Amino acid sequence: MLSLLLRCLLVQRSAAPEVPPESDWPDASTTGAKGALIRVPAEATSGATWTWDAGDKLVMPNANGVTVEGLDADGQYYTNGKTGVTFRNCKARPLKSESALSGFYVEAANTTIEDFTVINRVTSTAANSKGLKGVLVDGVAGTIIQRGDISGMEDGVYIAGANTQVLDNYIHDLCPYDEVEDPHQDGIQLSGNGSTVQGNNIELAGDTSSAYTGDTSTGVTVTGNRLRAGGHVLRIHDEATNVYTDNRIFREAGTGFSYIDVNTDGTGSATVTGNVDDDTGAPIAFP
Repeated sequence: MLSLLLRCLLVQRSAAPEVPPESDWPDASTTGAKGALIRVPAEATSGATWTWDAGDKLVMPNANGVTVEGLDADGQYYTNGKTGVTFRNCKARPLKSESALSGFYVEAANTTIEDFTVINRVTSTAANSKGLKGVLVDGVAGTIIQRGDISGMEDGVYIAGANTQVLDNYIHDLCPYDEVEDPHQDGIQLSGNGSTVQGNNIELAGDTSSAYTGDTSTGVTVTGNRLRAGGHVLRIHDEATNVYTDNRIFREAGTGFSYIDVNTDGTGSATVTGNVDDDTGAPIAFP
């Protein structure tokens, strides 16, 4: 009799569902440049794999396929036509008054940017941040952007390039809104077929536009992200080849906006499942 009771208890225990652990979203402790970095141009203006353009305030790789790492630059990192470059453990401090476009400007294919930080060199306002991007991908394919800590810009990541991967980044504290400058702050803007946005933590205020905005690109996957913003938080292209799943979403703004918004209509039938309210865990219906 005792043996039968124990067997029943064991069956019941094994059948009970496990409580899933809380996700460890990327934050300042798990993203960004770390350790002692070389200040550019104060401490160095060239290295084995890079040079400094003092006029345009650019750190530039000097050959295809090299790795630029361990720098803290008062300016931008610019691929300068060199393909297959890796920027690793670097900090960018762009300044709009120096005609900066971004912390990292990518116009060469197959670039990797990892374990990096982008901050405004001065206190971020709409006036000195409008137009600045943390990472700007300009018409090239194969970029990987991962484990970045991006703040103080108008947009976190701005992509025009196919097969881009945006992974495990922490995008937060973009510039505040004001009516004079009228910035349009987005965590990620994506135009690129076959791209993936996964594992990112995007924490934006109620005066921002969106955490993610996509255009008519196809074959796009946006999955497993934490998305908090004002306005329409997750803006999708309703196309059968696109996937938007398992994201935690919260709208910081008031009424009149959507958790999930169809930014552009396609053929319909995008996969939109498993998305939940970040605060309550309640399912979020597709519009």
